[in-house]
Amino acid sequence: MKRSYLGHPVLFQELSEMRIRVKTFYDLKDGMPSNGEIEIETGPVTIRGMLVELSKRYGTIWANKILDPETREIRPQCLILVNGRHCRHLRDGLGTELNEGDTLQIFPLVAGG
Repeated sequence: MKRSYLGHPVLFQELSEMRIRVKTFYDLKDGMPSNGEIEIETGPVTIRGMLVELSKRYGTIWANKILDPETREIRPQCLILVNGRHCRHLRDGLGTELNEGDTLQIFPLVAGG
């Protein structure tokens, strides 16, 4: 039986828990526990699926800092890294599956002088 878990289709019996570390920076840390560094237990999930889950947990204001409110695509100025590699350089981009122990780092647009 097919199910969806955090935006990723999987067979129900294949769900297994894993830990993903999420680090956010600058104003994305606001409203998050542990100064923006959390560990999430999840089943199979893609980068996009994790961003959707984080948006649900931390709300629209948080989500709009990294996602365009109209298209729901990642803002071009936002940097998303997995284990230090920009998601644009990963084979499946935002569709890349996260693995046990991965670190997802999210840097929002920062302006100033």
